[in-house]
Amino acid sequence: TAEVISGGLPLPGPCGMVLAARGCTYGCTFCHLPFGTKMRNQPLDRVVREIEAQQAAGLEFVFFLDYVFGINRTFYGELCARLEGRGVGWVGQTRAEVVLKNDVTAWARAGCQGMWLGAESPAIADTGVHKRVSEAQIEEAVLKLRDAGITPFAFVLLGLPQDQACISGRLVDWAAKLPAWFGINQLYLRPGTTLYDQLAPQYNGGVQPATWREVQEVTRRYRAAYPTDLDHQQRRLTELPNYLGNAIAPVTG
Repeated sequence: TAEVISGGLPLPGPCGMVLAARGCTYGCTFCHLPFGTKMRNQPLDRVVREIEAQQAAGLEFVFFLDYVFGINRTFYGELCARLEGRGVGWVGQTRAEVVLKNDVTAWARAGCQGMWLGAESPAIADTGVHKRVSEAQIEEAVLKLRDAGITPFAFVLLGLPQDQACISGRLVDWAAKLPAWFGINQLYLRPGTTLYDQLAPQYNGGVQPATWREVQEVTRRYRAAYPTDLDHQQRRLTELPNYLGNAIAPVTG
């Protein structure tokens, strides 16, 4: 199941999966990329056949697993043209600056009903994790999607290094005012990422962890040393009306 849009609201429902292009050329140091940094597009005929097969099996929605939908405007423009009129609804994921460079009304005509943005934090450009997206770009991208009739979603990431918005608590106020549904993750220092290589030794006696237990301890110690209580901040976020969990399972009381 995934986010299926019904009456403009996200609900959990049956959803197929499609991967039109592997890889991501951006170098965010916290992100683990199992498909690597080189983009490899699938043949469009194959992508369309996969969607048709899932429709034939009774699925009305699919989720594009592509890390950055729309990054190659020619490829994704041709894909959207092929999807028009096929009656399939879909959700994808991308970045704010990619939204701003694309004609998202073409996405909507092709059946796009929701799009996730890797927003993370309003101050992410200043955290040193090589994601140079401004607060203004995030808001502009959200509004552009909304105006095209596409439901905007935002990933929020708690605990980025030196994230002043998170440390001060401003991140919660920012998320509350964001005209989008949002989901929450706490930063996990993942082996295989640049950020892990940079930070893990200082939370493991000056050496890289050698066991999975030590890997787990690295993240626990990192969170414990963080200048604010991340669990408390997450609880505050989950109380907001635009937290996605409250759309899927409405809060009662």
